[in-house]
Amino acid sequence: MSLRPRPARWFELVVVRGEAMRAAASLAATGAMEVEALPGAPLHGASLTRSIARFRDLARRHGRYWPAVEVALSPLTRSPRPAVAAALRRLARWEREGEATIRLLQGFEAERDRLRLWQTVAGRLGASGVEVAGLLAAGPALAVEVALLPAVAARLGVARPILTLQVALDSSRTAVVLVGPPPEVAREVSRLVELRGRLLTRLAWPGGEELVGWLAARLATVEGEIERAYVALFALAERLDLAAALADLTTVAWFVERVGPVAATPLFLRLTGWTSDPAALVRALEWDGVAALLTLPQPPAGVRPPSLLVNPPWVRPFELFAQALGTPGEGEVDPSPLLAVVVPLLFGYMFGDVGQGLVLAALGIGLWRRGPVARLLAAGGVAAALFGLLFGSLFCRVDLLSPLWLHPLDQPIALLVFPIVAAVLLLAGGLCLAGLEAVWVGEGGRWLREEGALLFVYLGLAGGIAFRPLFGLAVVGALYHLAVALLAGGGAGAAVALGRLVEEGQRLGVNTLSFARVGAFALAHAGLASVVVTLAHAAGPLAPLVWVVGNAAVIVLEGLIVSIQTTRLVLFEFFARFLRGEGRPFQPLTPPTLAEVGHGG
Repeated sequence: MSLRPRPARWFELVVVRGEAMRAAASLAATGAMEVEALPGAPLHGASLTRSIARFRDLARRHGRYWPAVEVALSPLTRSPRPAVAAALRRLARWEREGEATIRLLQGFEAERDRLRLWQTVAGRLGASGVEVAGLLAAGPALAVEVALLPAVAARLGVARPILTLQVALDSSRTAVVLVGPPPEVAREVSRLVELRGRLLTRLAWPGGEELVGWLAARLATVEGEIERAYVALFALAERLDLAAALADLTTVAWFVERVGPVAATPLFLRLTGWTSDPAALVRALEWDGVAALLTLPQPPAGVRPPSLLVNPPWVRPFELFAQALGTPGEGEVDPSPLLAVVVPLLFGYMFGDVGQGLVLAALGIGLWRRGPVARLLAAGGVAAALFGLLFGSLFCRVDLLSPLWLHPLDQPIALLVFPIVAAVLLLAGGLCLAGLEAVWVGEGGRWLREEGALLFVYLGLAGGIAFRPLFGLAVVGALYHLAVALLAGGGAGAAVALGRLVEEGQRLGVNTLSFARVGAFALAHAGLASVVVTLAHAAGPLAPLVWVVGNAAVIVLEGLIVSIQTTRLVLFEFFARFLRGEGRPFQPLTPPTLAEVGHGG
């Protein structure tokens, strides 16, 4: 664990051209490699790029009819150009031999969609009291058409002498039934089509049968035909070993599109970039038996290394706060280890209740694998439960536990003052972190001359409220700051320094008072708990229900509000002094594994 981000290491890998893609896939599987290509030409030139474009075009047209493919961890050991050509020939043969089945399948899929729409329309019309079968059987003197329109457009009027009925299919579509003389209906349909509508193709309903039953039977028949067509296409794919062709094409496409141009000679290729763990790259190459030379030279001039945050697993969820403003650069502090303490304390103070805190902790643990937000919720819940012990609150009840510190509603002044004292220490720590950053970049002396005095002024003014002799520290800091400015820039420099000192002091004062909201929200939480208990007592036999619903409402409402306030205090009050987010995030290359080509049936 370190407060200073670490720059990624530059690596260069020299590998035989035929092993290039296997080497890249092996390194990508570590999650520790980011590619940054040096100037060079694409590995196999424009012809390979055109072949990949042809593959992508085929995937757009027919990919949904291909089987899903898992790309192996050690892909494509032969030369890419002939492998891609052979794979494309196999795809072309599959397309040629399956063309009739594909056309048949597409026709059945279109009919299935049409039948489902008619089922919905018939159901909605039937529920409105309309005899759909009678409409469809209308004679030649009357035309009946159904148009589908966006919900907004469907509210437009329809010209007479046409009868209309509008039925909402869902929140975005409306079916408009048009009944009238054929010429007028045809004109109105044309007008509705211009309003982004489309005509629902007439059913091939033979009549004489019950419409709903016929629709269900026909839909079952069509779905059976669709299934048989997919089986035929997959059988053809298996006979032609289409999966292997798709795996080869996917691997080459991944290399061309994700790894990009690389420096190459007729025999060798040089892959370059950044790594967060050089040892992991070495292990991957040895494990997969890739013959390659890996070196870690100094990065070329003009390239910017990514920043790596070096934290143990229990701190990593708190990196989310710093990354909200950007990635800390090499000369910036990574505040995540500090936030692992500060954030739970802020949250827990404002949400102090043993029972509710344990509920939040259990929810966070249950959703642990969903991401860092769930882990933050678990940490905040544990802190809330601990503060609940200090406040003597258990599921809004304050008569079940003796407080280890105070009851919020009994001692509101102490509850409000304590966060402000903590804020002084926290913001002073932020000023110290700014000084640490200045030392890292060789500007420690400048920080002492220009900004160090602000720390003493701030601590002296804040501490002097409780212990008056500390005001002297503020006076000494201010005089030191003005003296340094006077020696460096004369009277004008001293005036500017005084103005800056006043301005920064005011900002620090406002930042400090912002933390009063921590105590205010802790007091508000206690007030809500008191309301829940009062309502439960007044509810008589419904008291348990009111108590449960009240606690649930407090958990949801206060949990959201407290989370927002904690985030705001960290981002805009604490980070303001030292975090700029000028680093570049590390973006590891993902391997071509579990790549699904097509969608299957």
